[in-house]
Amino acid sequence: MAAYVLREELKSLWLATDTEQAERQCLGWIAQALESGIAPLRRFAERLKPYLHGIIGPPPAGCTPA
Repeated sequence: MAAYVLREELKSLWLATDTEQAERQCLGWIAQALESGIAPLRRFAERLKPYLHGIIGPPPAGCTPA
């Protein structure tokens, strides 16, 4: 899979409508990045995994969409 496609898919993760969808998409993206054979993407995916909970969790209290 080309780096460009993975980049576009990563950008689309921010459009997920709920936490479960975001988690599925994120885990799928990580799997694709790891299987890509592109060393920088693999490293980024490995670094991203431990932070998934904070990235896709609910917004902090009092935070509202713009």
